[in-house]
Amino acid sequence: MKIVNIAMSLVSITLCVVLFYFIAFTNVFSDRLDGFKKPMMIAILSVYAVYRTFMLYLTFKNAKRKNT
Repeated sequence: MKIVNIAMSLVSITLCVVLFYFIAFTNVFSDRLDGFKKPMMIAILSVYAVYRTFMLYLTFKNAKRKNT
């Protein structure tokens, strides 16, 4: 079950980082994300990626603790 959690975390982190890059540095979604929406979406994506990275770190830390 943990392998599914780890895989989904890695997929969501990758998707957040890729979408963050495309929204921040290209004109993708420029017709839909105008004004305050663009920085807000960038902030939400970055915070969620950091959150999922931290949760993945805790998963690895707890797994290492159980093995020792």
